[in-house]
Amino acid sequence: ISNIFRIASKNIYGTGKTALEKTRNTLFILILITTGARLCEMLDLREEDFSLVKKQIVINGRKQKGKPRRYPVSQKITDAYESYEYWKKRCGRAEETKLFVSLSKRSGWTEKGVRNLLRKLRQDLGFRVQCHGFRRFAATKMSDQGKDMKTIMQYLGHTRPSTTARYIDNTALQNQAGAEIMRGVVECL
Repeated sequence: ISNIFRIASKNIYGTGKTALEKTRNTLFILILITTGARLCEMLDLREEDFSLVKKQIVINGRKQKGKPRRYPVSQKITDAYESYEYWKKRCGRAEETKLFVSLSKRSGWTEKGVRNLLRKLRQDLGFRVQCHGFRRFAATKMSDQGKDMKTIMQYLGHTRPSTTARYIDNTALQNQAGAEIMRGVVECL
């Protein structure tokens, strides 16, 4: 299993990538694992949504009529954010409003760019890696910690408990090995 973690880490911040790309990928995966945010919500994040002072990130939901969800950030995420911001400044990208920048464009990172990262992870890990899998991981992790359904539902920005229940049930039954691998990836970041 440690070999799998090393492979995943290589694609997140491996050789051939710029420091900006490595730090962006690391921060992106850490926030995705922690919040279980939807891909569209992640790509909509702006600099002002991340507060080092309040130690929180605000995700403006797409499904719950734009109702913002607030998440505490760990020291690991704070360190990754500070490193990413440093490299954005060094590369002349500090003025961009989107949190995640594209290396090839003067705009935010795109869905295509994220999918390329996930495709590379899939090729090396040997199983499908999708952003929604991180939502399932976050839901399962909370369930394993004894959180109630309503708390998990609000955390993910769901409007119906039945949706949240499907996330937890599917992950627990079908993706136990994948969840274990994701836990290891988090530790490697």
